[in-house]
Amino acid sequence: MSVEVTYDGKIELVSTLKGDVQNFTDDFDPRVSTEHAKLIYVQKSLVKDDVLMMSASTETSALTSVCSVLHKCKEKDVRVSNDSNDSNVLIQSFTSRGSLELTKYVVYTDSKHHNNAFDKRL
Repeated sequence: MSVEVTYDGKIELVSTLKGDVQNFTDDFDPRVSTEHAKLIYVQKSLVKDDVLMMSASTETSALTSVCSVLHKCKEKDVRVSNDSNDSNVLIQSFTSRGSLELTKYVVYTDSKHHNNAFDKRL
């Protein structure tokens, strides 16, 4: 997703990955499961070289999924800083001098298609 912004000043772009998810269950509703709410577990999460990454593995099949987030700024003379110490959050500040184009990339992959995607930073 790209957004062009006309603004003078600091712009903060925040991306968060939340891997601690679970399925909805209800003992009294036959349309949904009554068991196994938690079937995927976060293995690793980090911010390195301005890329936010998280990997999670499934309980039954042991497949792994990896999500990566990257922010890019088209202008060359813009100051970029990662302002977060949280391994699940990427906060970058861009100082705009009139016009700025920001692009956010989000990539998903899995262990069926790419082995060690987290370590290879795919």
